This record gives sequence, C-alpha cells and structure tokens, in this order.
Amino acid sequence: MQVGQFAIVAHEPHEHGATVGIAKGNGTGAEVCELFALAEGTTPAAHEFAGHLISQAERTWKSLNLSLTGALIEIFREAQHSLMEWNTRSISQHRVGLGLGCLARQGDKIVLAIRGPATILHSSADSITVYEPDEEHIEPMDGLEPDQPQLMSLPLAPGDRVLLVTTNITESLSEELLAEILGRSLGEILPNLYRRITHLRDAAVLLVGVPSGDEQLLLPPESSPTQEKEEDGPVIGGESKLGNRSIDFQASLFIQASSQGGTLADARKRLKEVDAQSRVNPDLTEITAFPPTQELPALKKAVGESEGAHHPATDTNRTPSDHSFFKEMTQARQAPAPSLASHHTNAAPVSKLAADRRMQIAATTNVPTSGRLTMAPSMANAVVRVRRSMGPGRRNSGYREGISGGLSPATWILILIGIVLLAGIISWATLPSLFTNDEAGRLSQLIEEAKWEIATASEVDQASLRREALTRARGLLLEAMVIEGGPSSADLLLQQAQRELAALDAIVSPRSIQALADLRGFGETPVAVRQLVVSDSDAYVLDAAGAQIISISLSTGKKTTVFAASMETPFAPTAITYADVSRPGGSALLIADEGGSLWAWSPTGWVSKVELAGSMNLTITDMHYEGGSLYLLDAPRATIFRFLSTPSGFTFEPVVVHQLPELTTARHLI
Repeated sequence: MQVGQFAIVAHEPHEHGATVGIAKGNGTGAEVCELFALAEGTTPAAHEFAGHLISQAERTWKSLNLSLTGALIEIFREAQHSLMEWNTRSISQHRVGLGLGCLARQGDKIVLAIRGPATILHSSADSITVYEPDEEHIEPMDGLEPDQPQLMSLPLAPGDRVLLVTTNITESLSEELLAEILGRSLGEILPNLYRRITHLRDAAVLLVGVPSGDEQLLLPPESSPTQEKEEDGPVIGGESKLGNRSIDFQASLFIQASSQGGTLADARKRLKEVDAQSRVNPDLTEITAFPPTQELPALKKAVGESEGAHHPATDTNRTPSDHSFFKEMTQARQAPAPSLASHHTNAAPVSKLAADRRMQIAATTNVPTSGRLTMAPSMANAVVRVRRSMGPGRRNSGYREGISGGLSPATWILILIGIVLLAGIISWATLPSLFTNDEAGRLSQLIEEAKWEIATASEVDQASLRREALTRARGLLLEAMVIEGGPSSADLLLQQAQRELAALDAIVSPRSIQALADLRGFGETPVAVRQLVVSDSDAYVLDAAGAQIISISLSTGKKTTVFAASMETPFAPTAITYADVSRPGGSALLIADEGGSLWAWSPTGWVSKVELAGSMNLTITDMHYEGGSLYLLDAPRATIFRFLSTPSGFTFEPVVVHQLPELTTARHLI
C-alpha cells in the first residue's frame, strides 16, 4: 500500500499538513492496524484545533487494542469530548466545528468513518465512488451533541486508490475530472491534483493506493547525458515519469541535495587555503590554478554563483527525498555572486593592495606605517598628538573634571533620600486606587463568567454537562462574594445556580417514615437487598444472597417467599419489575433469571414462564415495565432494548432504544 499527502496553508504548499494524520496501532505484520485521518475546520478558529484532534487521534490509535470499528468509535468519542470541553469554556466567537474522515485498515479489511464535512473518494476499475456523510451525520462535530460516526466497509483491490480531501476540493473540481486524475499512475496523482487547486487558500489531501502488479511508482527515469545538457532545469507542473524501481514512501516536497557536495566542500576549503597563503606571503602575485576537473563549477557554487545548466543527480546518489513535484517551487533565490576573474589572473592579492594603500596614507599624514608612534622634532608639524589622558570628562585648562561635576558624597546622599521620599509619596497616593480598580475589575469578570456558565447549563441537555457548568458558576460566585466581603450582586445568581443544582440532584425529603417489616432473622442467611419494587398492596424484595424474591404486605407486614432458584428454575433471579393491569393477563410481578428467562408471579399465587423473543442471547441486568412495553438493560452490550407486550408475552423482536459505551457500567434503569 502506497501513501502520499500534501497540504496548502495560506496559499503555501507543505509536504505534511497538520490536519492529516497517519498512525499504526497494535499488531505485527499483516495484522497491524493502520489509521489514515483528515480533519477539516468549519470556523476560522477551527484549523489549529483540527491539528490538535489529529495528534490526539494518532496517540490514541497507538494505544488501542480493539477492533477497527471499536477503535474508530473511540477516536470519534475522544474528539467529541475534546470539542465539548473547548466549546463549553469558550465564547461564541471562539467555538469550533469540525469534520473528520478516517480510513482504518487491518490486513484486507477496510473501514471508513465520517462525521461532519468530510469527503472520501474511492477509484476502482475506471469508476469513482464518493463517500459523504448522510443527513444524520452531516452536521459538524461540536461536542455538544455527541453521536457516533457513519461507518462503512470498503473493499480494496490492486490498482484501487482512496483519496481523503477537504470539501472545497470536491466543490471546485468535477467528479469526472477527479476520476481522470485518480485513473493515472500513483506517481502522477498528487502533482496533477495540486496544479488544479493552486487557487485554493487552504486544502489538505491524503492518498492511499494499492499498486497493480505491473505498476511502478513515483521516481522519474534517469535522463541521458545529451538530455541533461539540453535541459534548463525542472519544469513547474511538468509530468513526472516512472522509474525502474518502486518505493513505498512519499517523495519529499523539498529540493534535493547537490550531488556535487564533496566537490563543493573541496572548493570552499581551497578558497580558505588561498586566503591564508595571501595573508602569510604578501609577495604572492598569482593564485595557483585548481585542477581542471573541479576548478570553475565547484568554485562558482562555493561563492553562490548560479550555473548555466541544470545537472540532475545520478541514480547512485539519489535519495528518497530527492524527488517531488514541489521541488521546482522551492528553488532557492540567490543574489548574483561577484565575478571570480581575479582568482584566475595575475592581479596583485588583497594583502599587497592593502600595503600599497597604507603607504599612500603614511605619505600624506606623516604617520608611520608600523611600530610605535614617535614624537617628531617639531610638534607643530605633527598631525597627531598624544593626549595626556584618554579617560572620561572634558579637558579644562590642563586638568580633567570628574563625571560627578564636583558634587560631594553628602550631596549625593541627600539627592537619593529625596528620590526615595518622592517615590513613597507617589506610591501612597496611587497604589490604593490601583488595587481598588483591580478588585472591581476582577469582581466584574467573575460575575460575567458565572452568567456565561449558567447560560451554558441552560442550553445543554446532558445532566453531567449541566452539573459541571453550574458547579463552576457556583464557585465563581462564591469567590465574588469573598471579594465584596458580604452580600453582593452575585447573591441572585448564586441562588439560581443552587436551585438548578438541587433540581438536578432530585433530593426530596420524605414527609414521614414508616417501618413495614423487619427482615432480620428471615431465612437461613442474612437478606441482601438488591432491588425493591412496590405495588398497590405489596412490596417485593430481590434477595441476592438467598437467590429469592420476598413479598411483604403493606397492610400487615407479612413476609413470604414467592420465587426462589430451587422452586421454578435452577437460575437465580437477577431483576424484577411490576407490570400493572395494562399488561395482557392482568397485573403481575415480572422476574428475570440468570439464564435469560422471564417469569411472571401473580398476586393470586401462580407462577408461569413468559415468552421473551431472543432471550437466550440477552444478559438482563435490569428491567422496567411501563405503558405496555418492557425495557431491558443489557450492560455487557451497552444497550437498552424495548419489547412490546402481546397477549402471549413479548414475542416481537426487540427495538434498540439506546446504545452508548457508558451503559457498560450501568446497573439500574431507574
């Protein structure tokens, strides 16, 4: 499988985009799980956050040990959680929305996952299929309405290509043009696609391809020596031809290293040696010529002069990063270098010219060219005179006045004391007002943040998110009250937050408490109450320790065992619920056992088995009967099923009501 990518950010091409991710998970060989992901932001602030989600997805993928579908669901769940944390803490201008498209591979199994704005194209056998989210999954992910991604399986055969792109690419290019581009060889797809989207400001592309048996990839063929002489350099947007060897990596997007690197280093070393010789030997009048094979071309490269023709590297020096359809766009622009003619003529070296110039200056100014300065016989004829002192200060009648201007140390001490007193007076006058203004600003900020948290809590539907927002608001308001030192404008908001938290807690104080029965001493083992169900006349207790159901009369307090594991079934009861008269057959206590069977106990004393569709495949953790329907919680499957009641039982196939990963830890429906 071959992989390639590029990105355009602010009209600038990049080899690796921050919103494109590739990761390998657990496994070895053909069983290794690979992830290819591309994220697209829908708001101005979303591009940087998309890069954060891609990095998070890569780290998570390496640590997961799940199936492809389970791992993809976990990737999207973590993305939704990160978006929720960001958006609930941000103002509306800073909230982000994202689309995410993923391809997961393990051996021959391919699974696609899409949520929000995302596009995946599959080219196979001269046909192209565009995978986009349906109406249920087309809304951008924002974390406030978590939902699972749209999952699809995909077969891949030799010669197939899968292209993950941002939506602006499919909007600007027709499906026919994309099919024509994907129909090319793997080495030509990305260059052709890039030339057609250079007008876009931002874009990202991830290519995954399966080469056919006779297909060779990515490297262009070597040119003949005559062609190398005629070529002027790489042609921007030119077609790359196929070479004689295939590679399994993406070509570099940057210019290749020079194949004459050794010659270039020798030329620079030679220049340094020539300069050192000219400094040591002033009489050197001519530079020794370089050997003909390396003289002029390498020397020109050393000083920065461009050559007249382009000479591509040979195959022996070629590296994986030497070839890319982007390298012609990243050629270094160098200023013209000075001519090198002086290094190949009989002109005097620099040291000789400098010596001549010093002699001319000495003849004009009577200053010796070497040695110490000496006093001439007549000081009147000397141009340069030696000062008696080169220290700071000004000369005044033959003596130097100090920097202090003649001030005594006592004067300086008085000046410093005055400066300190002045600073103290200014601080005493201004600092209290600064602290007051700072406290007022902090108080206003706390109240505004608390209002924002309360408004956020009123907008979200999940109880956990509402509780978090209200708890943060309460903390901010308590801090505001501490700053004000008593009752403040935050009191009303604090009362509102407290009321909404109390409503979420749903704590109601009972008006009275009445003892119905004492279960101590009932049976051979102490009673361990697992579940309690109350009807109009009786209370039913599920005893987990004794594997039995105990009926307690609300009027008399009489205790009776109505169902036990040894009586009707070898399996212990796991859940109970009371079905009212709306159930066909009248009111009854419904009992589920560990074997997945459903039983009914009537207040008249009879026990019968109730038909339950698909019960052998269910693990009944809890159940509840309401409105003619039976709701079952299957915690291992993280699913809540709904069974419709019929005269003969619950014979219809169940309907999935909820299926969330959080349900694996649930123990009760109500």
